[in-house]
Amino acid sequence: MAAAFFSLFWPNKLLVFSVPVLLYQILIEFGADSFRKIAALDPRVVFDARHNIWNSDWKMLAWAFLLGAAAWLLLGFAGMLQSKRRI
Repeated sequence: MAAAFFSLFWPNKLLVFSVPVLLYQILIEFGADSFRKIAALDPRVVFDARHNIWNSDWKMLAWAFLLGAAAWLLLGFAGMLQSKRRI
């Protein structure tokens, strides 16, 4: 999803395909201090099945889907706005 969003801004395919990896690395490296204080927002905890914050697999699965859906909606909405500007 992130690559599709950034392809609206940058025509360079190599940069577009590397964006998801770069965003993940930025989240892990630079956001580590702020995310590690709240485990429910740490992407390494939320999207890893070994961790269980609320002692319920269903709650963890729902939380992961909720965070993924929020990111999908945010990037999708921003992508639609950018594509409307181009037309």
